[in-house]
Amino acid sequence: MLSTDGSSVINAGATETTEAPPLDDVVETTEDAVELATAGVAGRYDWAERDAAVADFRSRLDPALANVERARPGGVALTTNDSAAGTWAFRNCPNGPYREFGTCVADGGVVVQERAGETAVVAVLVDVRIATPRSRTDLTVAVRPN
Repeated sequence: MLSTDGSSVINAGATETTEAPPLDDVVETTEDAVELATAGVAGRYDWAERDAAVADFRSRLDPALANVERARPGGVALTTNDSAAGTWAFRNCPNGPYREFGTCVADGGVVVQERAGETAVVAVLVDVRIATPRSRTDLTVAVRPN
């Protein structure tokens, strides 16, 4: 049964939303999750320990992304995209004059770079899917922590 405003379907006492959460809200909250996960690992790992840095980062990010999914009514799915991260690392790795950084490496959707001997998270590529019974939006977002 459709409500009078057309926003909900009521089935046997359960309410299913047909309105998608605002895309900007989902992306902004995802960006916040990346910022918090980055802050937890910044300056803690040498470049040789980059695998451990990415694992630590993911242990912080994955639950935060799950919280973003649960906090939004309707269907929201967030997953990191390793293929897109590899392409981003190849095309957008920070470099140039006065930037004596190492190359970028993509690992499980997370792009890291050697900076002054340490592992720095420079980007995370996240697939965002927002679905309702009437529509579906898919996009990949490159989140660059500050």
